[in-house]
Amino acid sequence: MWKRVGNPIIGENTNENSGFAVQIISDGTKVAIGAPEYNQGQGQVRIFQYQPVSNQWTQLGSSITGLSQNEKFGTSLSLSSDGTKVAIGAPEYSQGQGGQGQGQGQVRIFQYQPVSNQWTQLG
Repeated sequence: MWKRVGNPIIGENTNENSGFAVQIISDGTKVAIGAPEYNQGQGQVRIFQYQPVSNQWTQLGSSITGLSQNEKFGTSLSLSSDGTKVAIGAPEYSQGQGGQGQGQGQVRIFQYQPVSNQWTQLG
């Protein structure tokens, strides 16, 4: 029999497609959730950690958002085995002034900084 762990994790806004991409680490304590339609397609990823004492999921750091509208940041993602690094795809990202390029796409990698409780971009 399956048992739900923690509270449901709900998207922040209507029609953001939270949960389009999801990855949980093998011990089940951290999960990354992509919402590629957040803020008119800018996209967003949030990472949560399970707190067994309270049986709750709490967000690690701030939400990680795309750079411009319509890039669909968070369509794909990959969380490292320990949950401290995340690679996030933005398939509609366009390089150029005002995002008017040709939709080259982009992947950005972030690392969690526990002291500041923030995700910082690597490279």
